[in-house]
Amino acid sequence: MSDDMKHDDGLDNWLDEDEQGAIDKPEKSAFLDFEELTLAEVLGLFWRAPVRTMRGVMAIIRTPLNLKPDDIVLPVHKQQASRQPSDTWRNIFVLGLCFLHALGIGLGMLFVLENLGAGNWFGMVFLVCLMVSVAVLTLLGLKNLLEPEVEARFGVVIPDTIRRWLVLMVWLMAFIIGVRGGFIMLQGEIRTEANQLYAGTPYLLTAFWLMIYTWWWRFDAVLTSPQDDERNSEQSEARHVHPVRIFAGIFAGFLAVFAFFEASNNQFTTFGFWAWTLSVLLTVITFAPSAWLALPRYGLERILTYRERRRQALEKPFTINWTLVFLILIVLVAAVFRLHDLAGMPPEMTSDHKEKLLDAQRVVEGDRDIFFMNNGGREGFQMYALAAMHTMLGMELNHLTLKILAVIESLITIPAIWWMARQVAGEKDREFGNTLGLILAGLLAVSYWHVAITRLALRIVLTPLVAALLIGFLARGMRHNRRGDFLIAGIILGYGLYTYQAVRMLPVVVLVCVGLAVLWHWRDRPAARRYIGNLMVLVIVSFVIFIPLFRFSIEYPDSFWMRSAGRLFGDDVIQSQDEYGRIIMRDATLEERLTAFRNNLPELAENIRGALLMFNWKGDVGWINGLPLHPEMDPYTGVLLVMGVAGVLILFWRKRDPVYLLMLLAVFIMLLPSALSIAMTIENPSATRASGAIPPAYFLTAIPLTFAVLILQRVIRWRMLTVLPPAIILLLSFHYNTDIYFNDYREAYRYSTWPYSIPGKILRGYVMSEGAYGNAFMIGYSNWWDYTIVGMEGGMMAWQNGIVNIQDVPNRMNDLAYCADVIHRFDPNRDMLFFYHYDDTATQTQLETWFPAGYSRRVMTYYEPYDFMIFRVPALGDAAFREFVETYALGRACSPPPAVG
Repeated sequence: MSDDMKHDDGLDNWLDEDEQGAIDKPEKSAFLDFEELTLAEVLGLFWRAPVRTMRGVMAIIRTPLNLKPDDIVLPVHKQQASRQPSDTWRNIFVLGLCFLHALGIGLGMLFVLENLGAGNWFGMVFLVCLMVSVAVLTLLGLKNLLEPEVEARFGVVIPDTIRRWLVLMVWLMAFIIGVRGGFIMLQGEIRTEANQLYAGTPYLLTAFWLMIYTWWWRFDAVLTSPQDDERNSEQSEARHVHPVRIFAGIFAGFLAVFAFFEASNNQFTTFGFWAWTLSVLLTVITFAPSAWLALPRYGLERILTYRERRRQALEKPFTINWTLVFLILIVLVAAVFRLHDLAGMPPEMTSDHKEKLLDAQRVVEGDRDIFFMNNGGREGFQMYALAAMHTMLGMELNHLTLKILAVIESLITIPAIWWMARQVAGEKDREFGNTLGLILAGLLAVSYWHVAITRLALRIVLTPLVAALLIGFLARGMRHNRRGDFLIAGIILGYGLYTYQAVRMLPVVVLVCVGLAVLWHWRDRPAARRYIGNLMVLVIVSFVIFIPLFRFSIEYPDSFWMRSAGRLFGDDVIQSQDEYGRIIMRDATLEERLTAFRNNLPELAENIRGALLMFNWKGDVGWINGLPLHPEMDPYTGVLLVMGVAGVLILFWRKRDPVYLLMLLAVFIMLLPSALSIAMTIENPSATRASGAIPPAYFLTAIPLTFAVLILQRVIRWRMLTVLPPAIILLLSFHYNTDIYFNDYREAYRYSTWPYSIPGKILRGYVMSEGAYGNAFMIGYSNWWDYTIVGMEGGMMAWQNGIVNIQDVPNRMNDLAYCADVIHRFDPNRDMLFFYHYDDTATQTQLETWFPAGYSRRVMTYYEPYDFMIFRVPALGDAAFREFVETYALGRACSPPPAVG
């Protein structure tokens, strides 16, 4: 047995005596266990049980150095003698004082918060800190009064059920106070820090304190046992290397180099793509654990024995898998939120949607870009997925198809994040992991933030999915130190880099993960070496997958880094003047870079503050990403997040498991893509760039609710009733978020973008009746429509009849009718349709002059400034049209053919 295991066993025995009161062994054993503890463990025990720890320390100090362990007799203050009834009632009285103390602290804080208000922020903080200090001192006094008579702090005299009901009451108090603060932050049409933020923050801090309070006083016995020893379960494999691995590694290297050179000019070639795919497969084979190589044989055996296994399964009594039932219900709720009125919300396309559809169309037509450089540069996975839906399913490339793809990816994230919670909780603590995972999945299912980035229908929705899968395997890797977990994490990270720019921050999470693991096991040198070796495997696998994108980043660095550059270290190129006044461009020096970094630190600090406040105070200002300045979490989830920070610290302290510390750090790291936006601070906080923080942040929100459910399961006989508290909170959150999204956000969105769907419907109906795409035109106006989006909404992506100047209409009509290389032919025997701005009187006058038989109509929209005009012209006929273009089309590219007869 290793020294670490001995220390863990000693710590378990000490804590069992302290917390459960089960003192079945002699005091000599307890003493020996205490003597073997490390200094860090003694300090931890002193924080948790100061009086008892000091007694143990003093007993050791008083022991003579030459005394044998068998001769040691400690003074015993807890005897197994029968208790007098008066002692029992005394302890119940002390317990009542403790509960009244908790209630008084909570109500006292609420009174202070409600009466001092935001105008006396420092006084409020002082009084709260004073009350906390008094609370700690009072608790110490009560503990000293109670300790000599009660084993394990009420564990024997007072039933566990009473203690658990008490912690539930304190938990509920914390939740109510926090929700109160969340709604205070949202009050008023104009929200300011002085009036709302400073008034609501103390409520959230009070909820945090009460969560810590319940743990410190050991009310909940749910998480008292240290984390089971799941770490370092994988031992080093045999030193010999199978020849298959050697040859696989050599060929993988050659194929990776070939794929690198084939990925030039931002194009996947056929040979390059297959070389890249095979290099990834061979790299996985090179580093795969030995057990993986037996998977094909195992799969074949499963297929051959399917009938027998099926027969045995049918013979077993039927049992309901409630975890699966609840997970399916949660996915259905998520589907309802994401699919309701999908065609109408969000109501309109933007230029981002247009560019993505155009890119998908180019993929359908044969382009094989690695990175799509237009519109600021974007990763390509979503474009290829859209093209696949169009080619394989026959779905039209339009706004609705974009939304459907995003909803599918969003729904996949729900079970993925449930699985992530299971892995973070650990395999042996299945009850805690299942409950935590289901609550986490439920909170994400009704999340306004996740639904907003889902129905936005851009690449952003993939980031939470990639982050959840990666964090799940990193948690397994930290706990077990198995190569297979790190290998799969590398695969997820490598392909994840082809989804969205925020994923580029996940390598930092990987480094922090391995760094924590190595620091946590720094005494175990073999384990530390295995962690570093597994990190190398992750890096190699992810880099092989990244090779095409890596080649692109070398050839086109500006395009690759355009959206990620934050100017924290200033500009790469500086503009200056020489002695003759000429403007010259030069690279920034190291000193200039460091100076820019120092100057940008205040902006960075302010950005980090804004990013941290986006959950409860003010979110993204961009109308396309959500309701402007509305926090990304509702008041119910927001207070759970604050309580969850306390909860994850409790888990980290109780279980001594660095995985929980990783979850807290992952939230901060995945906020950095938003916080590092130094050049455009208005873009921080960003609901899209910070989307990678969704899995760890919602993990924190699930922890306090899981605490409450697990305690209820121990005090209520009918376990199904324990579903009610999370169900009520999820229902409140669902009602709040649906109201925000389908009402407030709808209005903000509609008033911020052009109503392209309305002219699109008119264009589609016109073509299906008496018109043609070549006969419809949009006359441009300053800061007005994008004609490409009008064509997409009208059912024709390639519609290009947007005309800047009304005087160009005759030339355009002539060329569409008589030139050979046109997409949409103008037909003189069909009606004509013109769209133009309602303030564009010059266009209307000109059209009435050219086409006296035409007529105009103002189209009313939901917002008067967005109204527009249409002008309908009956078919001219061949002769009249020929006469028209010969008269007015003076700049035509093609001449009309000779007249017949």
